[in-house]
Parts: sequence; structure tokens; C-alpha cells
Amino acid sequence: GEPHPHVDLLIGFIAKLKPDEVDIHGDLIDFAYLYGGGGNGTKTKSKGNIAADFDLANSLLAKIRPHTKKLVVMEGNHDFRLRNVAIEQHPEIADGLVNLDRNLKHCDLVLTGWDDFYRNKYKICEHLTLMHGASHGAKHGLEHLKQVTGSVMYGHTHSIAIATEVRAGHPHCAFNIGCLCELNPSYMKGRIPNWTLGFAVVRVLPDQTFHVHQVYIIDGKFWFEGWLYE
Repeated sequence: GEPHPHVDLLIGFIAKLKPDEVDIHGDLIDFAYLYGGGGNGTKTKSKGNIAADFDLANSLLAKIRPHTKKLVVMEGNHDFRLRNVAIEQHPEIADGLVNLDRNLKHCDLVLTGWDDFYRNKYKICEHLTLMHGASHGAKHGLEHLKQVTGSVMYGHTHSIAIATEVRAGHPHCAFNIGCLCELNPSYMKGRIPNWTLGFAVVRVLPDQTFHVHQVYIIDGKFWFEGWLYE
């Protein structure tokens, strides 16, 4: 979505941590001017600049690229607004010129196909699957958990939460990891959404077990492993 000023705070954190992989779970680009009221956008609502949006996204990716071995971007429903307009109005370009994987740079992998909903998945280890997500109902965590055999991490609702389901004596978790977008986007018309600034750090051990540290950004600050970042 519209980038929050605190995104630079996260880039500084990435530069210090130097993770093996950075995964962006979707909604890298908002395409708010294509918003049609249904979340995906099937008609234009105002004038925008698609090229400028891709330039902004690529400038962000260029800042991240030097500090990680692998950079992955998934298509979210906001990114999908552009392709959906093409599908509805100009199908001749729907699978080409407007695709994220054609326009985003600096990435090792770009996963499109948000409209395939729960099939748009990416496993970072044996027991943890990433997806942008689609459900936003009262039990969205458990709904996303139904789509995988292990645990799942997603960002669709722009909030931070954990839902747990015990299977065969082992906990399986749905990690909702928040967002890094503007919390008062123009299309909300002054309504304050129930969104939370944050992200997650995942450590994967050699035996494919993992640990998730969900991080809240509050008043331009966050704590991670005893260090304050601001």
C-alpha cells in the first residue's frame, strides 16, 4: 500500500540483521486509484501513475537487495488490482505487460496469482508456508490454517495475531504479521482501519523446526532481542 515512513526503519534493521531471505507477502503496491470498492478493483476510481508506482516499488527493493541473499515478493489483492482491471477490461494484456514478475526488479522470485487464492503459497521450510491470504472473517487465522499441513504466515488483514490449532499433539499456528503501509489511506475517507504496523523474523533450524518473532512498531520504535530500533 502507500508506504509508511517507518518502512525506512525496517530497511535499516534489515541492513543490520542481514537475513538469508526477505519475503514480502503482498500489497507492495496499493494501486488505490484502481480501487473499485470490492477490494480488488474492477474499475478505475481516479487518475494514477502506474509507472511511478512500479518505480517506487523498485526503489524500495533496490534498498533491500544488498542486505539479503534472497528477495521474494508475493502478489496480494492490492497488487492484483492492476491485473484485475486488465482481466475485466483489457484481457489481451492481462497475462503480460501488467504482471508483477515483468515489472519488479531486484527480486529472486516473484509469485503472482493472488486470484488463485490459497494456491498462491511459498514454503520457507518444511513446516511453515507463506501466503498473502484472502480470508478476513472473525476466524481468519484458522481459515488460513486449513489450507496448509503445518503452520502458515500471512498478511492480508494488515493486523498482528496468532491462531493455534493442535493436531496430533503438536501446535500448528497461523501468524498474521501486520503491515508497513500508511494507516490512513485516502480511499478510507477518514475511517481508521484496524491495522497494525509490524513484521516478523523467522529463524529456521537445521531440523526444519522454526521460531517466529512477531514485532510491533509503536510510535516509530520497536524492540528486537534486547535492542531498541527507532
